[in-house]
Amino acid sequence: MKAMTLIAIALLLAWPLYNVFLAFFAWRAPRPRQPEHTTGLHFWIVIPASRELALDSPEYPVRTLVAEDGLNAAYQLIRDTAFEQGIERRTVIGVLDGQPEPGLIAEVARYFGGRNVGAVQCRVRIHAQTSLLGFLQNLEFAVVGDSSQRMRDLIGSVELGENGQFVRLDALARLGDRPWSGSLEHRLYQAGMSIRYATDAVISQDAPPVRLGKWAPAVISGALVAVTLLTGTYVWLAALLVPGLIWGLVHRVRFGDSSWWRTLVVSVLYPIYLGLRRRSPTCVTNVVPSAQPRLLPWAGGNPGLSARRP
Repeated sequence: MKAMTLIAIALLLAWPLYNVFLAFFAWRAPRPRQPEHTTGLHFWIVIPASRELALDSPEYPVRTLVAEDGLNAAYQLIRDTAFEQGIERRTVIGVLDGQPEPGLIAEVARYFGGRNVGAVQCRVRIHAQTSLLGFLQNLEFAVVGDSSQRMRDLIGSVELGENGQFVRLDALARLGDRPWSGSLEHRLYQAGMSIRYATDAVISQDAPPVRLGKWAPAVISGALVAVTLLTGTYVWLAALLVPGLIWGLVHRVRFGDSSWWRTLVVSVLYPIYLGLRRRSPTCVTNVVPSAQPRLLPWAGGNPGLSARRP
């Protein structure tokens, strides 16, 4: 019984200790390599049909593509057009579903200067934080997920999210006609390419719907009861609350856009939210809402300024 108690305590402490370790990366800033080697890039932005998107980029031509038949169909159209124009080796495809902050394109471009960089992932935030649920989701995306991606950038395992990913056309071309079939990030790594994380390239999106895990509440409740019976203490309560308090503090220090009391409430609710939700913020998607892709014109007839959906 003593051995089981020690194992239970060790397992319980592993999660808060991991969160403490991960929180240190919240202030690590990835840096682009050879950012000067990015001239001549052309950006194509794939967006859902329901979105309105405005991008300003004085340095790089930007064109938008409304795609409702999947990313692979959009890729094939962009590939054929880029080959016709002879810019396939300088073309980057971005997938955006939200409101990009100023300078996003220029910041992303800097990371493509590095040798063998096949893709770049932006930082994602939730822009509607009026409700506690919105605040909880922003805590997960903009703080926890951000710290995780900063750590992954250091060890070379950045994940591509369903929003804010940018991929070189020639990298996609090496993966066949359907590069977004399966996990794109794993296929890029297997092909010997790297993925970078651009912390200063930020896009704000709507809060995604939270789907409740069928077994999560029962599993969490059972685990807490088991540890309480084994240890005879409430050490589990401290272990359960520590991660949320850590991330609440990081959020308050980094952004300062919520009161201390509201941050404290969200910090306490954070482990409950994790137990109930079944959706990962870094889940790779292979499609955008599904009709045929259609091109939007270069803004004002000038490909070097911006692209805006009419």
